[in-house]
Amino acid sequence: MEYKRGSSALALLIGIVVFIVLNAILGLFTPICISLPPTSTCFTLQQMQGLMQAFMLSEGYTPGSSPSTGFMPTAPPTTLSGAPMLQYDLTLFSALAGSSLIALTPLFLPGSLGIAISPLGIILAIIPPIIAGSLAGIIGRGSAGNGFKLGASSVLLGYYASLVIFFIYSLVSFGSLMSGGLTSDILLPLFGVILMIPIILAIVGGVGGAILSAILATPASSQPQQPQIVVQQVQPLQPVQPKPPASPSQSSPLPQQASAVPPSPTPTPQKTPKPRSTKTAKIICPACGAENPPTNTFCDSCGTRLKS
Repeated sequence: MEYKRGSSALALLIGIVVFIVLNAILGLFTPICISLPPTSTCFTLQQMQGLMQAFMLSEGYTPGSSPSTGFMPTAPPTTLSGAPMLQYDLTLFSALAGSSLIALTPLFLPGSLGIAISPLGIILAIIPPIIAGSLAGIIGRGSAGNGFKLGASSVLLGYYASLVIFFIYSLVSFGSLMSGGLTSDILLPLFGVILMIPIILAIVGGVGGAILSAILATPASSQPQQPQIVVQQVQPLQPVQPKPPASPSQSSPLPQQASAVPPSPTPTPQKTPKPRSTKTAKIICPACGAENPPTNTFCDSCGTRLKS
């Protein structure tokens, strides 16, 4: 069955923009859980930046020194209120990474790093694809299959657009930390980030688009019922022929003996031929009886040849 469809290009554009914006906003609130027995704690990247600053201050690092934090860049040569700061703003880093990378990357990290999966992070990670895919399905409409295609495509394009921006920022900001090359500890997370995470998000967005498209699907053949106007041709009224006046014999009942006498027939007037004028001789047409001047060879009325 064919269904009415909306603009696929507009559906993809809205889905991409909504995913990128929501993914960045929720990335600021997506926590990272670090499990180091016997303790386990969860915090956002912004909170991590504050913890690192407090740690550096408690260890007595001065601005310009290079503390070995393992996975953080060195301290900058500037301070804020006398406390050392990290070189890079992790607020921007978390926004560019987005909730999808922050929450789903631990699925592919080795357990030796102690980074655990956050249930709250998983919830925040699936919100952008659901909303973006649903909006794409609403705008694109059509069948459930069309809604799934638009929802999944918009989420995939939005995810890879965010990923490219995040990789460019990471190479520019943390290029020195990546000089060690690709190791086995990096290949698995990279495989998850490039292939597995977008597939998971695309399925979630496609399901959202399919559900909304199926709910709003309208068959292409169905039209809104409109009142039908039936036009009937009205026959023109025939003029009523006046009845002839009733004869005295019909208007007034006669005695039974007189009614047996048949009425006398009405004489029909006989046409009397007009006498010919003696002044000018006219030629009478033998076909139609019309009078013609004596000079005519053919009848003026019917065109019959006149006798000479």
